[in-house]
Amino acid sequence: MLDNWVRLMTPFTPHLCEEIWEAMGHEDTISLAQYPLYNEDLIDDGAELAEEIVKGTLEDIEEILRVTKMTPQKVHLYTAPAWKAAVLKCACEMQLEAPLEVGTLIKMMMANPDLKRFSKDIPKFVQKIVPEFKSGGADRYEIFAGPGLDEQVLLKESASFLEKEIGCPVEVQSADSPAYDPEKKSRFAEPLRPAIYIEKVTQEE
Repeated sequence: MLDNWVRLMTPFTPHLCEEIWEAMGHEDTISLAQYPLYNEDLIDDGAELAEEIVKGTLEDIEEILRVTKMTPQKVHLYTAPAWKAAVLKCACEMQLEAPLEVGTLIKMMMANPDLKRFSKDIPKFVQKIVPEFKSGGADRYEIFAGPGLDEQVLLKESASFLEKEIGCPVEVQSADSPAYDPEKKSRFAEPLRPAIYIEKVTQEE
């Protein structure tokens, strides 16, 4: 293990690592040693995306607070509704068979009887995500649409971390049935990017 760490640190502290390498009994200089190879089997794409979602959510909250200069009393997060997740999953499946096109995806979604009541919103959402698929976002969406990542569970489990960073309670709800959403922020919730509503501390408080 130490052998790997010394080789990993060599580009940053070459002289120190060279001394440690020699003290470990190696005859050749560390500059001639092979750099450690990563093990693809140990890569957890779901864990990396989960961290990205939490980090992105925190940054979005902090940006809102910075711009509004408000003191937060409570932060409400709304995860994407089921229909948007369904559109995303279909897009992931479609792109495996043929190039993903806006018109084709919209037509397929409109033919789904379970999604007819969202007919006014589907075209706009599809027009947004298809370019993101084509510009390199497909991998992230595929992980999201897979069985290993539940965004609502993830954010609920991360609530204590967010509360510590922000300094107020954080409540996570689904945009499908938010218990509290006075400004209808939940309609902006999308996969990988929850909608945010911040209650501010009033002067009386």
